This record gives sequence, structure tokens and C-alpha cells, in this order.
Amino acid sequence: MVAPAFYADVSMPYVFGQSIGCLLIDSDQNMQSIDKLAYKLAVSIIHGAWSHEDITGRIAAAFDNEKLDADILAKNIIKAHGRQPKIGDLQETIAEDERFGAWVLKLDHTPKIMRINVQHDVMGEKPYFIEHDLHKIETYHDLALWLRLSDNDLAWFSDCQGRQARVKQSKLHHYRYQWIKRKHGYPRLLEIPKLALKEIQRQILHDILDYVPPHAAVHGFCKNRSCKTHAMNHVGQDVVVRMDLENFFTSISSERVTALFCALGYPREVARNLASLCVNTPSPHFLGSHYQNLPWQRQKSLLQPHLPQGAPTSPILANLCAWKFDKRLQGLADKMGVTYSRYADDMVFSGGKYLGKRFSYLRNVVEDIAKDEGFRINHRKTCIMTQAQRQLVVGVTVNDHLNISRIEYDALKATLYNCVRYGGEEQNRINHSDFKSYLRGRIAYIEGINSARGEKLHALYQKIEWNNK
Repeated sequence: MVAPAFYADVSMPYVFGQSIGCLLIDSDQNMQSIDKLAYKLAVSIIHGAWSHEDITGRIAAAFDNEKLDADILAKNIIKAHGRQPKIGDLQETIAEDERFGAWVLKLDHTPKIMRINVQHDVMGEKPYFIEHDLHKIETYHDLALWLRLSDNDLAWFSDCQGRQARVKQSKLHHYRYQWIKRKHGYPRLLEIPKLALKEIQRQILHDILDYVPPHAAVHGFCKNRSCKTHAMNHVGQDVVVRMDLENFFTSISSERVTALFCALGYPREVARNLASLCVNTPSPHFLGSHYQNLPWQRQKSLLQPHLPQGAPTSPILANLCAWKFDKRLQGLADKMGVTYSRYADDMVFSGGKYLGKRFSYLRNVVEDIAKDEGFRINHRKTCIMTQAQRQLVVGVTVNDHLNISRIEYDALKATLYNCVRYGGEEQNRINHSDFKSYLRGRIAYIEGINSARGEKLHALYQKIEWNNK
């Protein structure tokens, strides 16, 4: 049901996704061209239920007393766009429609009145594989209420206009930055949201994203899955192939995250704001000298809106945005008769000796799929391992059974011995904010892979004397 109409000049701005009824636009201006009329028609039908019947009705109501075949045009629009498109894409489809062009050319005058129906957006159908009902958020104001924010505060945190990229005052910026040095390659940037934004992201994570299952091949940042379950898939295989995705988080754009929320059923305006709350566009003012020393391609990627490594929502969003990528790789693995799994940016394929003979084929096809899905393979980390070698998957040996790398075990054991001998605080040379927790975490990880070695390390840890208990 359409709300009562009110009239406005064509130059009057309006807000998409708001239930403001009908705008009647007097077209005294020159609207003779097909492109201009296509744009006006696209604006008049873009919002509302995306079905043939509803679109037909909105097309029929768009022009006053003009004989436009709304039924055929609606069918062509649905055929071109199965779901609600961007305004520019819809305009292009209408402008290229032969019947619409013929109709415009037959007109002996400019249509005097166009009726723009800006209807209230509604939640779409959730994907079939999501069992839990997602929160119903249909408008910008609904989103603000759900997050317990005012409309202005939501605009400040979501920053859809990209103002954060130009901020120079730290207190006005939503993120803190920390560079992590690596043995090989350029340092990694951690983008850590400040407390208020982090709480918003946690709400999105726990109340929406946690109900969306990732692809079955994914083992990173998933409930009841871990690096151990990832490695278990490849135990006892003749050949193990390991590949790595380059800049996994920063390669996932804001548009991709928006498309994900749209796929979950949220109206585009809501999806765009949800995505903006989860992505970041850093201001180079806060990135320091490490940023200046990066190659320009890497600098450019960091300054584009992307998933920040350090936000609570980023790992699961990265997994969900890579769902089609994982599906295609799983299909490739099934076709080749091999096993595939992924932990974050670490992809592993394993199988019989024939996999070694088809390694070049696998590498080339994976690279093509990655490129097609917006990712890049880090070729420096691609390797093939046979049973004659130590087969490592996320640091775990998988030749005959799961086991921790001897090098990693000996390194942690030496650290614990030094802590016992000289004191724990004196050995904290890598400046961990909580060195005790770091050591306990490493011990627990090894214990989960090899309980006997884990017990030995735990016994050493118990002998450490700490200055500040």
C-alpha cells in the first residue's frame, strides 16, 4: 500500500530506504534523451519488493497516461537482475531495452509527470542453509535502534562518506594501528578498533554472523574447528600441496561485504551501513614510517575500504566472503580426487602420488580461480611435500600422525628452560603484554597436538619464578 503522496521538485533530495510515499516530479526540464528517462524510471522502481508483479505496478505508475508496456519491461528487468541491482545498472538495462527505446522515440512530447514510489524496504528471504532467524532490520533507523545508537551516532561510526580516511586527530579516529614484524616479507598491519566500535562489531558478530555457517572446507575461526582439524584432513597422504593467499583480509572490499549482507536478506541501505561498520579506510597520517616503506601497490590496497585485521568481525566475514571461492576449490578437489581444506589464508590439498604429477595443473587452476574471485596467490609460499619429506600443515607434521614440529617444540622448551633459570620476567624479550598467557597458550596448543610433549612443557612452566605474581 502506497503512502499519501506529496510533491517535490526534481532537484529535491530524498533518502533511499525511507517510507516517504510518492514523489510527483514535474519534468519541465529537458528529459528527451533515453538515458535521462531511463534514470528517472530506474529511480521510480528501484525500491520495493523485487518481483515481476510489483515491478510491473511501479513501472505502470511511473508515467501519467503514457502507454508503456510495463509487463514486458518488468520481465526484461527481472531477467537481467534476479535481485535488486544498483541504480546505475538498472538505468543501463532500461536504456538498452529496445521496447523502451522505441516507446521514447514515438513520444511527441516529454512526459509531464513522473511518479516516484520510494517504498519502504523489507527483509528478503534468508539463505536456506541458515537455520536461525536473523534480526529483522529494514531501515537505517531500525539499525540505529538495534545498536542502541542515535541516527547521528550511527552515521559517525559507519562513516559511509569516508571521512575517517582524512582524519588527522587520533581522538576522532575509530582505530589504533600496530605493525607486526615478520621474518620474511613486509610487516603486517594490525587495525584495532577502539572500544565503542569494537562493541558494535561484537554485536554484529554474535547476533548475526555467528548464525551463518561457513563452507565445510573452512577450519579457521569456526566453532568446533581448529588448526588441528585442518591438519587432520591431510594425515598419511602421499603428497601434500600448500598454498597461501596474499593479503587475505585487505583484499576483501567494502562492496563485497555489502553484497554478503544483502545475500543474508538485508535491504541494501542497511547492508551498506552494516558493512561500513565492519570495514576500515585508514588515514595515512596514523600509519607511520612502515607504511612509507611499503611498495605502492601495498600502500594503495591499505588505503581502500577493507576488512581490518584486528576487528572481531573480520575473520568470519573473510570466511563468508570467500564462500564461492571455497566452493569452487572444493569442486576442483572433488574432480581431481584429492582433499581440500583452508585455515585463514592457508590452503592445503592432499592426495595420492598422482597429485605430484598434476601439481602444475592444480597450481594454475587455483591461481585462475583465485584471480577470478578477487584473491591472489603468494607464490613464494607454494610448496609440494612428499612422504620422503616432513609434511607440515600450519606447523603440524602430518606424515603418519599429527605431531608438533621438533623445531617449534625445542624453541619453546629452550624458552621455558631460560625462564626457569633466569626468571620469567627477565626472559620476556619479545615484549608480550601478558607473557604468562602467551606461554600458557603455546603450551596448550602443543598439548592439543601431542599430549606427552605438552605435559613436559607444562611441568617446566610450573617451575618458573615470576617477579610479579
